[in-house]
Amino acid sequence: MTIISDCFHQHFALAWGIAWSGGSVGIVTLPIVSGFLIDHYGWRGALLVISAIQANILVCTKFMKPTPSCHTSTNLVNGERKSYGSLENQASHETGSLEEEVEIDDGSITRLFQNQSKSSFGIDTHTKDDKLAKDKTWLEKLVQFLDHAGVSLIWTNRVFASFLLLPIPTSIGNSVTLLFLVARAESVGIPGLQAELLLSLVGAANIVGNLTSGPLVGANVGELAFFHGFFAAVVSVSAIGIAILESYAFFVVYAALYGFSSGVYIPLAGVMLRRIVGQERFPGGLGIVLILVAIGGMLAASISGYLHDITGSYSGCFYLLGVGAGLCVVLLVGLHLLWTRVVPDDRWPTLSNVSQ
Repeated sequence: MTIISDCFHQHFALAWGIAWSGGSVGIVTLPIVSGFLIDHYGWRGALLVISAIQANILVCTKFMKPTPSCHTSTNLVNGERKSYGSLENQASHETGSLEEEVEIDDGSITRLFQNQSKSSFGIDTHTKDDKLAKDKTWLEKLVQFLDHAGVSLIWTNRVFASFLLLPIPTSIGNSVTLLFLVARAESVGIPGLQAELLLSLVGAANIVGNLTSGPLVGANVGELAFFHGFFAAVVSVSAIGIAILESYAFFVVYAALYGFSSGVYIPLAGVMLRRIVGQERFPGGLGIVLILVAIGGMLAASISGYLHDITGSYSGCFYLLGVGAGLCVVLLVGLHLLWTRVVPDDRWPTLSNVSQ
């Protein structure tokens, strides 16, 4: 994803959406392929084959190597690397002064001891200076690491800090839908094969949504925050509907709506992030966001399982999804008003400061 950010400037949103569609293809094909492998090779054999497929990532990384025209912001400056070692072994020059030839006569031994004591004092002083310099160097390294890792964006970019409220509630969608949609369908009497096809429908609609997000951003017909909020609202309403209704037709509608909506607003969040932090800081900012997405996914799965255990129904899982998506809508509208009306900040993406 960071390579795409470095190599695509004019059409980043389109390339970003196409890249996300790869995961959607996996949602479509993985249930079918996994079922086939389990039937023929059992669980262990299926896991071995899938792990071999995953190993192809190592080959793909070779082809994803950035071209010379792509400039990444994560490379260290050579001059900075040199400065890390420039303060080392400064005392060696002082030590050499002790090896001067001294003519031995009646008073030379006394003068020699005096010179050595002065030189030793100088060495101690420079040793302390070296220690302070090394401590300063480690501090500089730490600051540089925090800068490259994106952590410093939290206190240097207030818009980015507020944007970090979104990843956790946004991540509830996949954690609930992919884990519990089939189980929810089977719990209301829908046959297993028809229930499993719902995930493939989610993936197919997700591909369409991913491919739609790029042209939608490029058209510049509306605020990104409003598009993001609209599709999050669609997910919220349909998730609450799936918790109440038990018709297979509505399950199909939900799978299509969720797949398409999440396929649009998840890439939109990446485009918004890039405009907030800029291209050079995008890798670090994306890393921080992905950490929060992982935390949200773990929390959502755990809370959903707990709700099922205490209620005996999967409806609570989709109520949780509806509340999380609704919270995203409220946060997006609130942040847009905050950074465009209350405390205007050009880093918040709007139609007036569009720069792909």
